[in-house]
Amino acid sequence: MSSDTTVKTELQGSLGIISLSGDISGTAEEVIRSSYDYLAKAGATKILLRFGQGCYINSAGIAVLILIVSEAKKSKQKVGAVGLTAHFKKIFDMIGLTDYITVFDSEDDARRRL
Repeated sequence: MSSDTTVKTELQGSLGIISLSGDISGTAEEVIRSSYDYLAKAGATKILLRFGQGCYINSAGIAVLILIVSEAKKSKQKVGAVGLTAHFKKIFDMIGLTDYITVFDSEDDARRRL
């Protein structure tokens, strides 16, 4: 994992939260995947990706997120994201990621609707 990436994992009932900050790139794959695997094994049926302020996602980081979303879809888990900048909301939409992940404007909204 890059020293510029921070990943924290929380389980709140059936909601698993993966908090991401810093630069999300291919070097963060192992820790993001481990966080997701932990939540899935713990019984999370909903996954919320919480992006911190100033979070930067490069193409390899997007590939990691696609991998997580694919795994979640196979496991019939709902996936949401919160904290994305307008730029990354547009990128997620352009690459079709929003077909599989719901982007929320607030964490409260995500918790209610997931």
